[in-house]
Amino acid sequence: MQTEAMKYSIELFDGKNDFALWQSTMKDVLTCQGLDAALEETKPVEVRDSDWSTIQKKAASQIRLALAPEVKYNVLLETTPIGMWRKLEEIYASKSLTNRLCLKMELYQLKMAEGTNIHKHSSDFNMMVTQVVNAGDVLEEEEKALLLLASLPKSYKSLVQSMLVGKTTLVMKDVTSMLLENDKFLGEDDGANQTNALVMEHSQGRSNGRGGGGNRERSKSRPKKDYGEVQCFYCGELGHKQYKCPKFKEDFSNMKILMKSQETKGKGEANIVEENVVEILACEECDPEVEQNNQRWILDSAATMHVCNNPSELCACS
Repeated sequence: MQTEAMKYSIELFDGKNDFALWQSTMKDVLTCQGLDAALEETKPVEVRDSDWSTIQKKAASQIRLALAPEVKYNVLLETTPIGMWRKLEEIYASKSLTNRLCLKMELYQLKMAEGTNIHKHSSDFNMMVTQVVNAGDVLEEEEKALLLLASLPKSYKSLVQSMLVGKTTLVMKDVTSMLLENDKFLGEDDGANQTNALVMEHSQGRSNGRGGGGNRERSKSRPKKDYGEVQCFYCGELGHKQYKCPKFKEDFSNMKILMKSQETKGKGEANIVEENVVEILACEECDPEVEQNNQRWILDSAATMHVCNNPSELCACS
């Protein structure tokens, strides 16, 4: 919620937002309206008595309009702008030891979480530093710089080391500037990577939409290979290759069933090796019933298809 003062606006102070920031902004508004003299302890010499009364009334009104109702109750009995100012400082910017201790503890315990924007963290840090200073404590530039570096997460370890190595002193503005520049540099890298990812995704999408479709259309138009003159090495029939031979598949399936039954009975040993369409099957110590029912050994290797394309020149070892 905001209140307008001519063409200037200020956020209402509700006791939860930063009092030091609100106080500074309120001073700027009063200065722009020519009412800043109302915050003086005594009337300036150059101001006439009649004008002084008007200035104080206007300034007091502007201050009250910039306060939330729950805060405004604290200054309702004050009649002068400087009285309101001092009252608010006593409540929200106390210089007591307790308040100073609490503010310093908050500052020293401030830690930046991984993934937090460095701009926001720097703003929060400066706000706490301002509160500590307004409470009456003094923080040297080097102390502020070291506290800021100590509040950074582990992902900033390399950057912090580069700032400290070979140096005996630090300046707060230099540390802040380097952190912001590093964040900008990393942000540009992330933006470039995101752009490349979008370009890659767009390119892939176009390829799938056009090129992929075109390839599918071309593959559909290709004529199927004629296997009418192709002879199977296993059954000798025309029209298919050995890896598609129904007879071979049936025999091999029966042989696997046979071997499983042998393993159950414990009367024989078998080794079966399968890999894609290349199978090797060897049997030994078969019982008489098995030998009478199945006199065929199957030896299938892709090598027989590559060594010779004429099965009549191969001899069967059975």
